[in-house]
Amino acid sequence: MSVDNTRFNLAWLSIILFIAAAVIFGIVFNMPLMACVGIFFLGTGAVTAVLGAIVGKTDTMLIGGGAALAVVGLVLVVMNYSAINPVLLIAAIVLVAAIAGIIAVIAKSRK
Repeated sequence: MSVDNTRFNLAWLSIILFIAAAVIFGIVFNMPLMACVGIFFLGTGAVTAVLGAIVGKTDTMLIGGGAALAVVGLVLVVMNYSAINPVLLIAAIVLVAAIAGIIAVIAKSRK
């Protein structure tokens, strides 16, 4: 499988994963909608930036777009901080870091 296909497939899988995470945080933990959207943007942006940096040839456009999306997500989460349980906020950030780290480790092991 080529690098572009790997990036593409991993990016779509991360989108599906963070849609599910946002829905779970919203329904189960009763978080506001904009905080859930922030979690989705934060996760998808972080994974996209990691994919651009580590999988295949470095793509600065992908890294910049992912970082911008992650910043927008972080702003949305912080704007709704008063309505969010701090433990859930930490759980969301740990989830994002873990998924991005898993992708980084897998990508580095395949090089």
